[in-house]
Amino acid sequence: MRLMKNDEEYIRRALQLGANEIRGYKEKAEYMKKLNELEV
Repeated sequence: MRLMKNDEEYIRRALQLGANEIRGYKEKAEYMKKLNELEV
């Protein structure tokens, strides 16, 4: 099955969104870790 041009664009956009989501999750994890350290 050959990918159409817009399918390629869609996949690239989906990967970009996924990368941003993962980055956001990591930042949130770091933030939670800092909060926990402050509370102790």
